[in-house]
Amino acid sequence: MKKNIYFLIILLCSISFIRVLFTLNEENIHISKNIDISAIVTKIKQDKEKTIIDVKHGKKYRITFYKQINVNLGDKVLISGKFNTPKSNTVFNTFNYRKYLLSKKIILVSNEASITIKHKNKNLFYSFKTSIKNHIEKYKSKAYLKAFIMGDTSLIEEDIMSNYKMLGINHLFAISGMHVSVFVFLINKLLKKYKAKDIIIILFLLLFLFITDYSESLLRCSTFFIISYLNKVLKLNIKNIYLILISAFFLLLINPYLIYSIGFLFSVIITFFILASSNLLKNKTYFKKLFIMSLICFLASVPILSFYFYKINLLTIVFNMIFIPLVSYLIFPLGLITFFLYPLDNIYMFFINLLEGLSSFFQNINFLSFVIAKPNIFVILIYYIILFLSIKRNRKL
Repeated sequence: MKKNIYFLIILLCSISFIRVLFTLNEENIHISKNIDISAIVTKIKQDKEKTIIDVKHGKKYRITFYKQINVNLGDKVLISGKFNTPKSNTVFNTFNYRKYLLSKKIILVSNEASITIKHKNKNLFYSFKTSIKNHIEKYKSKAYLKAFIMGDTSLIEEDIMSNYKMLGINHLFAISGMHVSVFVFLINKLLKKYKAKDIIIILFLLLFLFITDYSESLLRCSTFFIISYLNKVLKLNIKNIYLILISAFFLLLINPYLIYSIGFLFSVIITFFILASSNLLKNKTYFKKLFIMSLICFLASVPILSFYFYKINLLTIVFNMIFIPLVSYLIFPLGLITFFLYPLDNIYMFFINLLEGLSSFFQNINFLSFVIAKPNIFVILIYYIILFLSIKRNRKL
């Protein structure tokens, strides 16, 4: 059985790797063309200065308007204008907007296109998503409710998000396994007597994916859960550590550009090493488990942090021990309750202010923060192999 599993993982890995290589070769192709299509509005992001709309017509397109546009999710619209390949980074080794959009399956963009509503939305799912968005808008705490429920952190102030990144805890505000586990726990408790509860959880995850615009980390979590369910039903007895690899390679087959998604990389790699270190957590007290998990998460994230941000903070291990319980057991669950009970909004804002105040305070403690050189892929692979072997052999890290 193990040989078959290894063969399946190697096969998926090889096919995914070849698909990624072939797809990345297409990345340098620049397109500029006039488009006149009928499409569905799938995402709207609006502020005082501009409106960004994503539409889907087979492929995804992004249009930027430097004014307010009155459209709703699910509306069928006529799009006409000149579209171009998104711009890459103009400064070497900085944020690459084109790769970011490719990870979202957005191929072409425009800030010159016109939009005309053809039919208003009649889709129940888009109506449901719009109602959630409108409900959140009336809250003072809407920035965090939108982050935890819709996977959109755009309303959290830039300075605060910068603090979270500096502390290495920004992963707590992206929809991930932590958030999914809370929902799965609640559904399991409510439906513990029903045999079909796993099917209901899968349907919920699919709906949650739609609400969050198929967040990369949630996509990984949901795929992992579905594959785990099939593993249980079919009695394949495949270990979770192999299931995470299968789910990752499967998603790369569907969308090779996920390799550019930092959220996807964090989700897969950190989850893989947490599963690999499960033996280290046995018979440990809560705080020992928390420390070991914080340490593992930090060590697993070092190559990604250094590759994309060129900076690491050794105190991230301590910060995670403080903020993971705070967000997991208070901020996130209280946010879900507040979503249904509006009178709790002021109380929730108190804890949000506490969270942001703590992040601002700890952000000033940076004596163990280092700027480091960007590692190459070979060095990263060697690092992860050593880390994996150290964990599996139960050596003291």
